Amino acid sequence: MQRRDFLALTAAAIANPSTRGAAEQGPPQTAGCTSGASGRLAGLSLLELRQHLHAELFDSYLPFWDRYGIDHKFGGFMCAIDHDGTRINDNKFHWFQGRGAWVYSFLYNYFGKNPTHLEIAQQAKDFMMAHFPQPDGTWNDSTPSCRSGGTGRLLLPATTQGAVNLHQREHLIQPHL
Repeated sequence: MQRRDFLALTAAAIANPSTRGAAEQGPPQTAGCTSGASGRLAGLSLLELRQHLHAELFDSYLPFWDRYGIDHKFGGFMCAIDHDGTRINDNKFHWFQGRGAWVYSFLYNYFGKNPTHLEIAQQAKDFMMAHFPQPDGTWNDSTPSCRSGGTGRLLLPATTQGAVNLHQREHLIQPHL
């Protein structure tokens, strides 16, 4: 199975409540996509896979982000949190804010129209529009914003700093002072 086929099949299984009874009906097919002769993927029926992924998303991942990663005070998303929720720094990169706004917009549109999801997406959009456009019409894409919207500093763990230095030398990223 190709990765895109797997992702399309998985997304369809999660998003489509009509997959109930899929084990009896056989797996839904996408172009060139099969889940094997048994109709199972990773040892699970499509219904079981859907239930597992839905529980992971709504019972674990989203509550973690609500508690640690969403900036309920200033809007947007914290970019550097550890696995236990510890905030490593206050940087907010525009690409991360855009990704978060897209994810929460998608959740709103395809998973029950929860107004909280829409509010989180709108707050991220508002944060971006308030802090990333520059006077010359460009967007600040190389310097992170700090949590409240001012210019932040690029603070990375020591293990990452070596890669940053290499990229700076190769002119793959702009240096951050």
